[in-house]
Amino acid sequence: MAQANDQILSSAQPGTVYSVTGTATGRLFAALTNEAEARAIAALQMAEGAPQRYVGACPPFDEILAPLETVRRTGVSITYSFPQPGVTAIAAPVYNFSDELELAVTMIGAAEEIDISLDGDHVAPLRALAATISRKLGYFANASGA
Repeated sequence: MAQANDQILSSAQPGTVYSVTGTATGRLFAALTNEAEARAIAALQMAEGAPQRYVGACPPFDEILAPLETVRRTGVSITYSFPQPGVTAIAAPVYNFSDELELAVTMIGAAEEIDISLDGDHVAPLRALAATISRKLGYFANASGA
């Protein structure tokens, strides 16, 4: 564990639900799972009145199509200073033995301290960690290298 220089405020606790359209973790699931299901979840989250139970903004699904395509292309989801200004998150997928997305490993921190370049100090090691966990769950990358 490495202690950060700055503190960030996080409301995560057991049972916390992240917005499927407004967080790095949610967007990872929206991009890599069934789109119809992700759209339905997004609609339910947007329709919930205040106070919402979800962490993160809930933009309409159609507003995040470009970021979802980036997640599919790069294999990671990155939100920079969004939905909370000054806080950045990187989410990497963990797959199970059935080649299904099982969970996300997400790193959050002060935006100025997280390197969001794909081969940088944070994304590459997070991807490697997610791949290690996936292998321990019985996942072996398919021929496409996913």
